[in-house]
Amino acid sequence: MQPPQPEHPPQRGPVLGPLIRLSWPIAISMLSYSVMTAVDTLFVGRKGPCAIAAVGLGGLVSFGLLTFAMGLLRAGKVMIAHAVGADEEDRVDIIARSNLRLSLLLSAVTLAATVAIAPLLARAFDEPLAGRLVVRYVLVRAAAIPFFLMATSLRECSQALGDSRRPMNAALAANLANIPFNAWLVLGLDWGVVGSALANVLAQAIDFGCLAMQRRGWLKRGGIDGAAVWRILRLGWPLGVEMFLDVSSFAALAFIIARFGTVELAAHQIALQVSQLAILPLLALAEAASVLVGQASGARRLDAVRPIVRSALWVGLSYAAFLGLVLTLGHESIAGLFTNDRDVHWLSALLIQMVAGFQLGFVLYSVGRAVLRGLGDLRFTALTTVGVAWICTPTLGLLLGHYLGWGVVGGWCGISVEITVASVLYLRRLERGGWARAGQRLRAEPEFEPELRSAPNRTMIART
Repeated sequence: MQPPQPEHPPQRGPVLGPLIRLSWPIAISMLSYSVMTAVDTLFVGRKGPCAIAAVGLGGLVSFGLLTFAMGLLRAGKVMIAHAVGADEEDRVDIIARSNLRLSLLLSAVTLAATVAIAPLLARAFDEPLAGRLVVRYVLVRAAAIPFFLMATSLRECSQALGDSRRPMNAALAANLANIPFNAWLVLGLDWGVVGSALANVLAQAIDFGCLAMQRRGWLKRGGIDGAAVWRILRLGWPLGVEMFLDVSSFAALAFIIARFGTVELAAHQIALQVSQLAILPLLALAEAASVLVGQASGARRLDAVRPIVRSALWVGLSYAAFLGLVLTLGHESIAGLFTNDRDVHWLSALLIQMVAGFQLGFVLYSVGRAVLRGLGDLRFTALTTVGVAWICTPTLGLLLGHYLGWGVVGGWCGISVEITVASVLYLRRLERGGWARAGQRLRAEPEFEPELRSAPNRTMIART
């Protein structure tokens, strides 16, 4: 049996083509969770501001509780990529099965945490109806946790083998199914936010089912390696902590905005959904740049890092300029897709204009962070991401929104400041070469060195 081959080997020529080739399947796969929540928001938008606010806060909290497990499971991708590069094909199935079994354990823990936290969310709203709706939405949506985390494990491990197309097809199938499910349960049966949550559960089950059919061998019993599980935990927990704390800062901001009223939170949710959908291509581009610089670092070709970063920034800034123009010209029409409430429409249109304003800065933020991760500078990236997020977003949201009376606009000013400050720190780190020592430490670790020596020109280290 031939060892699994990376889909895109390290590049030694122009990098623009590889960046585009790697980006678009990742972008479509990343659409899954964001599009599902956006569809939920669109369908429940006709139920009033309380329903929009409940889905907005409930979706954010549900995702936030999943982030630690998601980050931890990404370590399986790193390990499989190294095994492919070291021609250790017999280790691939063991690592994948171990990662999948670990996702079941993490599902149980996350489900218990969700059930415990859900009743507390009612306190975020002054309106009793919104409080009841958010609790129902989170509890029903919790049934999707095992499907989501098992699908995450299968997707990450498949991408490590260079298979990004089939996971993309699974995500497309899930999102296409989510639309008629929402139409039937939310509008047809008039189940409101409960119907929207059920539609999400069914769509996540379809996503997992498609991936499971693609990788049936990984679902079989046997082949679990205790050492592999321990290494996944050791490599993955910093990524999990970073992801959880970063998303938690947005959750904290949502709780602050919730105190301003359901209209403010509904407008915040609409702007957040528009922003998430708009920046997905930028995030995918950043992940592709991370893969390429990781390959260059593994092959000890650090002179290739700067051209990769320049190409990623050029593509990203071009896209952001176009996107900013579209959002600026169409902010009212876009807001009208989500709500027919007059007050929510006006405020969400204003926030969409703010989203257009920080698109160029987000290119520097996303590419800088992903490239530093790909180069192995994980500690600096984690500390900067978490530190700046908590110092700027909820703090300025409380100061500007509550004490100065700017409301939800003050919260989004905090987001803008976070993006600006963090992007400056990331690019300064890249320009001064502070990441070089971290990369040397990574290559010097006994667990990585044999793999890099054995196949320095073939290893695909997918650092995400």
